[in-house]
Amino acid sequence: MCLCGGQGCLESLAAPAAVVARAGEDAALADKLGLRGRQLSARSDFAKIARLAAGGDARCLELIEESATYLAKALLSITNLLDLDQIILAGPGFSEAGDIYACVAAQEINRLSYVRAMRPTRVELSKLGPSAAALGAASLVLHSN
Repeated sequence: MCLCGGQGCLESLAAPAAVVARAGEDAALADKLGLRGRQLSARSDFAKIARLAAGGDARCLELIEESATYLAKALLSITNLLDLDQIILAGPGFSEAGDIYACVAAQEINRLSYVRAMRPTRVELSKLGPSAAALGAASLVLHSN
């Protein structure tokens, strides 16, 4: 069940809170990471998981790769629909383990997309880092006048 009331939404499968919830199902991992299990601590709990995944912890890497695979499936559909040749991942969720997300997404998209025979689809991290969404929102305000 998703926070929006729907079922099977990408948010409920791949968002930081979903990764933390799956980590919390493993009592030993939750204890090792000191997961708080509260909605307000989901970002900091996710950051702990992502840092360990980036450092090579097998269980945390598995959790992040699972999340990245869900994201990749959604990006694959968008790539096939819109014929994209580049995808930029941005936002705070990618600051710790963005390389894992980009790698998994690129592999899945370039393995399964309709355009793979003609050209690869590049998946990259935003150079703006975790502040990309805030900068985008600010530019909307500036350009609305």
